[in-house]
Amino acid sequence: MDDPKFIATRLEIERNLHNDEEALIVTYFLPKIDKTPAVGWLACFMGEGEPPAWGLAPFGSWEAGEGILGFCHAEQNYEDRISGGYDGGCWGAGPKTDDEVAAIVDAAWRTACNAVQWKPPVNPDRS
Repeated sequence: MDDPKFIATRLEIERNLHNDEEALIVTYFLPKIDKTPAVGWLACFMGEGEPPAWGLAPFGSWEAGEGILGFCHAEQNYEDRISGGYDGGCWGAGPKTDDEVAAIVDAAWRTACNAVQWKPPVNPDRS
């Protein structure tokens, strides 16, 4: 992502990360890899003295998650950051298909957006 605010945020995070830590930048929109939505960008630890590898963090379904959605790094470590599971593939090989994951995330995202949507205050003094 080439956005100057994203780059500044990423660099600030990298200055404060220790070698074995990861970081997640959560976004207000859902970037997608093919049809699979991502929660944001994940910095994956690459080794002592190496800069972290940034990549999208797609939602997925892992067997260890017992049907609960998680997320992983799209290009490096495919381990679920919620359950800790790894099914041997990218974004899990759990009980839900990519289409099912996308539908669940899209529905939950719509519900969350509607719940926090700004609404004008009700003024009982005005008719």
